[in-house]
Amino acid sequence: MGTAEKIILGIVLTLAIMCYVGPMVAAICIEEKERKKRGEPAHQKVLYDERQKMVRLQAALFALISLCGYLVLWMVLHLGGWFEWTSAVVELIFCGFMFAATVGAGYCVLNDASIGWNQKPETVKAQKILYVVYGFAFPVYAGAQDGSFSAVFIFVAICMWTMAVVTFYADHRRKKREKFVCEEE
Repeated sequence: MGTAEKIILGIVLTLAIMCYVGPMVAAICIEEKERKKRGEPAHQKVLYDERQKMVRLQAALFALISLCGYLVLWMVLHLGGWFEWTSAVVELIFCGFMFAATVGAGYCVLNDASIGWNQKPETVKAQKILYVVYGFAFPVYAGAQDGSFSAVFIFVAICMWTMAVVTFYADHRRKKREKFVCEEE
């Protein structure tokens, strides 16, 4: 691929991403203005269920932005020709989706909007256990894989460990907040 083709491909991909994200941002701004016209409360003052929906939408937006950033980074590295592993399309796409899912789920957990989070203590314990177990299981499977698939399994294990840390931190923060509220009363 020639230099001109790389530049054109980079410009086209950038425009494609902007065409996808631009209308979404415009729709969010229009909805915010319409909500103000209707006299509905601001984000901080909405009811809990509505707050959860808004946080999930923000998490989805952050996941999309992180996926776009990941794809742009991959594009730059691939078009630069600095690394040979950037041609492993299937593996890198899977890692990108896993990265976006980790960003979205982590944001929801940190803002108490994850489905099932804070509703039943058993659910939180099960999520923590699963993240830790999968964090150990994927590196074991990585040893049995060849080449770039082993790197994918290691990346998934890192994502699972990240989610485990996020859930432990969010649970600790929630317990600390409950303890502080109990001491005030």
